[in-house]
Amino acid sequence: MENKKDADLFIWKITYSPVIAYFIAGMFAVLIMDYQKLFLSEALSFMHLLILK
Repeated sequence: MENKKDADLFIWKITYSPVIAYFIAGMFAVLIMDYQKLFLSEALSFMHLLILK
């Protein structure tokens, strides 16, 4: 039973860590980097085609 608890804890840790990291990175991009303006720039124009399809 102890091994199952350890496995569950391990799975939980490797699941929530990236979620928290990506959430923080996303908030940074939206609030600090003005992501909307960056997205509409010429440098990321290739992404517009991917989203519109």
